Amino acid sequence: MYKIFLVDDESIVIEALTFIIENAFPEQCEMRSAKTGRAFIELAEQFNPDICFVDIQMPGINGLDAIKEVRKTNPNTIFLIVSAYNEFDYAKEAIDLGVMAYLNKPIEKEEITQNLTQAMQEVDARRLARARALQTQEKLEIVTPIIENGLIYQMTNEFGAKETLLSYLSMLSIEEPCGNFMVLQFGDEGDHGELTNAIGVSVRLEGLYDKAKKLIAATFRGVTGPLMGNTIPVFLPSGEAEDDEAALKRIRDEQLLKASGLAEELKKKLKVKLRIAFGAVHEVHDISASYKEATRALKYEAEEIVYAKKSDNAKGVIRKACNYIELNYASDLSLDEVALHAGVSPHYLSKLFKKETGTGFVDYLTDVRLKEARELLETSDKSVKEIGALVGYPDQNYFSRIFKKQMKVSPTDYKEGKREKT
Repeated sequence: MYKIFLVDDESIVIEALTFIIENAFPEQCEMRSAKTGRAFIELAEQFNPDICFVDIQMPGINGLDAIKEVRKTNPNTIFLIVSAYNEFDYAKEAIDLGVMAYLNKPIEKEEITQNLTQAMQEVDARRLARARALQTQEKLEIVTPIIENGLIYQMTNEFGAKETLLSYLSMLSIEEPCGNFMVLQFGDEGDHGELTNAIGVSVRLEGLYDKAKKLIAATFRGVTGPLMGNTIPVFLPSGEAEDDEAALKRIRDEQLLKASGLAEELKKKLKVKLRIAFGAVHEVHDISASYKEATRALKYEAEEIVYAKKSDNAKGVIRKACNYIELNYASDLSLDEVALHAGVSPHYLSKLFKKETGTGFVDYLTDVRLKEARELLETSDKSVKEIGALVGYPDQNYFSRIFKKQMKVSPTDYKEGKREKT
């Protein structure tokens, strides 16, 4: 069924259009009419027409001005101008208003039915698009929580697959390179202000989770995870670099302020006691560290709202990376491969190498390879070419250039005992 609105100050025109439309499209149209621009505006707001035939010259508000007003409340309505005035200015304004057709009186029956058919097809296409959009939205409302829970699982699991993590972030359209965790812990208040009865509270929270999730979403932009015992983890994405102290302070202050308001809302509306802890900002590849920082703060700190200090896991990351290099220097080793093994992003590992070792990744790898090369040149009977291949330089010429650049002597001369004194 299509809602058709006929607007013309001449009754004979309205009657003629009604007759043509009802005969050409029997039982397909619900119709209304008006003889003035004002009546059209007032009735259209209630009728919500799909298609309007509108005359330009009418008493009071003209057709074009009436279309402007009707479009404010009915943005999807299709308009067709019916006018005895074939003037350029009218036509131009009609085009600017997005009018589908400009029909000059007197109008042939075929012209009316042809243009109305085209308008009906457009209405059908828009309805189909809206239906598909609603269907997609309904599917997303079902699927999104599953994706969100999967993301939180990957982030809180230190051994989660990095490729899977990136896939979840992409599906949720999260592009920020960093972020941190907020963990909400619920319980009954103990004798000394601590939270108790974790199991009993977790059972009660199952019926309150949806309400809690809505309150969290109204306060923070992030991904709220599932109920995990008596805690709810929330990932808060951030575009700020983890080493930008000024930006991190601003994030900290904003999050603490919001958390204070959220805690009051949750206590008032859910009738529960709770504590909130934040982990420090990390790159998403290392985000499990932020979750651990927040849970550790809940365990060892007493405040209702606490912001954990960043754990110093840099040395652990570098140790894993260096051990991997020591074992695999002979292969075609890359920063990406080592970073994947260390569980951090290549960019983060590169910065960390410089900070913790005083040298870059490539220079460190070169030092390891050349140290092994020197030992082999001194103690083995293998050729320079064989030794180069054994330490990760299958191209003998390239190996010789790298060796001489650092040692100031060629591998051959070094092997023959002609290395320079230092």
